[in-house]
Amino acid sequence: MMIDHSTFDSTPYHKSEVQGATLQSFQQPDSTTSGGGERMSMPRHHQADKILARLEKERISALYHFTSVENLPGVSQHQGLCSKCFLESKNAWPVPQPGGNQQSHELDQIKGNWDLISLTYTPHTPMAYRKKSLCHLCFLEISIDVALREGVVFTDSNAAGYSAQKRGEGTAGLDLVNFSMVKSSPLPWNQDWVHLSQAEVLVPSYIGLDSIRRVAFVSNVSRREGLRLWGNNSHPEFVVDRVPFANYPNSPDSIDFSHVSEVYLLDSEVTKETAQQVPPVRNRFKKRPKGVITALIEARALEGTKGRVKWNPVDVEDETDFGGSNNWLWWPSISMSKLPVGHCSIEIWLNDVKWSVTPFEMVA
Repeated sequence: MMIDHSTFDSTPYHKSEVQGATLQSFQQPDSTTSGGGERMSMPRHHQADKILARLEKERISALYHFTSVENLPGVSQHQGLCSKCFLESKNAWPVPQPGGNQQSHELDQIKGNWDLISLTYTPHTPMAYRKKSLCHLCFLEISIDVALREGVVFTDSNAAGYSAQKRGEGTAGLDLVNFSMVKSSPLPWNQDWVHLSQAEVLVPSYIGLDSIRRVAFVSNVSRREGLRLWGNNSHPEFVVDRVPFANYPNSPDSIDFSHVSEVYLLDSEVTKETAQQVPPVRNRFKKRPKGVITALIEARALEGTKGRVKWNPVDVEDETDFGGSNNWLWWPSISMSKLPVGHCSIEIWLNDVKWSVTPFEMVA
């Protein structure tokens, strides 16, 4: 694979260094919320009304499932969330980015979790915190109605954890949950919080799209990537909502992992002086002998983050190191002479996490 460093100045700059720089969002049509029907009968638990009353008393209005956006094609294909056992029966396991590791998967089988789908009462759990910097996450917001089904298991802590764990069904299972810890602001220095905030709701086999209210993404770029990966099938509402990704629920800006916020494609060079100009949204360019394609990228990057882009289908790469934790603007470019007429794309990576594949077309 060829590494190509552009001759143009593609050094990233703090957003504050570019006077007046305000990058507006891409305009995207509103998504149509549509849910697929359940694929199997889901009988209600005989204590469903009491379970619902308890959840409402605890002010639990939704449940959450986090996953890599790379797994969204499978959710789209099956029109819902599936257990590992369900996916195995469809020859669809492992998924592109399976949660956990080999040890946790073995524990899932030992502890009876293999045919259960893991949900949490809040997105602000240690499990999600550890994953946010390691992969490109999205959060699925699930109706609490799924907790009323027969066979749902409630745990007091991580269902695949190594430490002692309690679990049960019905109201007896809910009584095991320490909702004060679950609903508290994160207390990572408190080992009781670390243990008990990971209480889970384990739902058997399958959760259809009609139970998935929406899918939350950290940025416009992330949402567009989710839509691209999902394809043309019906889907829940896809929204940009930074709250699930924040360290603290009442502070949406407390996000401390590297991510790409926005990207624009231009057919001109960009400099520190011109980066402040908001470009029009384009994905089709006329090829010129001495022309360039530039990606104007807005990113939140922590110190030590490495940025990388790859121009396809020519496998030309450009890389940069972000000098410190800040909001950055970066504008790697490629000569049009290196790109073929037809469909092209640019991949954007921060460290080992792919944040975007942005397609565009070159015409003669």
